[in-house]
Amino acid sequence: TATATATATAAPANGVDRIASAEHAARGSPAPPTLGLRRRQQPAATPLSPAAGAARPPTKPPVPPVPLGQSLAAKPPQPDPASAAEDAAASSTPSRPARRMSEFQRASPREEEAASLTPRAAVPRMEGAPEAEGAWDEGDGLRVLTAGGLVRAVVLPDGEVRDGTGRTLAYIEANGEVGSHEMEFLGRVHRTAGTVCNRRDEHVGEVDIGHGYVRNAQGSVVAEVSKDGSVSGNGQRTAGYVQGFTFEAMPRLAAYVLLVDPAFVAGF
Repeated sequence: TATATATATAAPANGVDRIASAEHAARGSPAPPTLGLRRRQQPAATPLSPAAGAARPPTKPPVPPVPLGQSLAAKPPQPDPASAAEDAAASSTPSRPARRMSEFQRASPREEEAASLTPRAAVPRMEGAPEAEGAWDEGDGLRVLTAGGLVRAVVLPDGEVRDGTGRTLAYIEANGEVGSHEMEFLGRVHRTAGTVCNRRDEHVGEVDIGHGYVRNAQGSVVAEVSKDGSVSGNGQRTAGYVQGFTFEAMPRLAAYVLLVDPAFVAGF
């Protein structure tokens, strides 16, 4: 009984000793391995590069772009302001040849060819045109005057058409054919039918000898000639005068207005 009592009394003492030994080991003995689960103490960092956010001093040449994985504290190279301004201006302002090219692309090749190859009569030169002086004989042909009395054109008996300065504009033949100053066919007046066609035999107008009317392809009166030779346009305003006029000369006048000089009555 004494032995058992001693053993029971010693057990708590042994437990206390084990706890004390464990606490002592925790304070002074090395810790057991943790299999990597315990956070390891980081060694003191040695500053080898500028701190995050610090500006890096400028270098020449410019620093290359920051590779992936490198610290983002370093700023990427900045472009030269002058070069950037030139590049922006070049990219935002198209050159003139590009605009001319875009214009050529919008035009149809057939339209360009037609515009360059279509024969036309010469345009009367009004700069330096003389004023009409003296009487005009009917046998000298038709003399076309502006509303201000300047000589715009003369249709000679042989069919040649000249402006007031003597330049040849076109030819209106007795058979109704009309040619340019370069002897290119422009169209024809059909006296019997009273119609006017262009060089492609397309209907461009007609002449009414009895009323002194010249109509366009749509049937609108573009010129009206009175007995005294005054000429008014579609707006009933006086465009000019024709000296030596008779109603027998209406086919020649229609050829002049529709095929040679449409600007004579335009806007009037």
